[in-house]
Amino acid sequence: EWEGDLYLDRDEGTAVMTRQVRLRQLPPGGEEMTELECERLTAQMILPEDDEQQAELRSAEASGAVYVRRGTRQLIADRLLYDATSGVAEATAAIGNAVTLFDANNPTPLTGSLLRWDLVRDRLEWRDAGAPTTPR
Repeated sequence: EWEGDLYLDRDEGTAVMTRQVRLRQLPPGGEEMTELECERLTAQMILPEDDEQQAELRSAEASGAVYVRRGTRQLIADRLLYDATSGVAEATAAIGNAVTLFDANNPTPLTGSLLRWDLVRDRLEWRDAGAPTTPR
């Protein structure tokens, strides 16, 4: 879903959507939906040769007020690269900003400059992790 423009190149399997973009993806065989919101999304897809098949997401690049939700976790970043084949998302922050991860099961948000989130294995890797803080 998007509110702005759509550019679609069927030959390349590329779609670019702008303004209030929302993408929901349930990978083949997956049990949990991943939701993504941003201001600009470039998606690479494998497009079907006939009308009987569905398009398959290969990768996505999101930028501008990036928000991701999956299960109990919510992520805020400036940019996100998602490889649907491997199930890995890499979120980065602009200089002076931070990637922030909230988890309903852990009241202390995590911050850093880069987060690699393996959605298949539910594994997180941080770079330049900030000091955790908790509300009083």
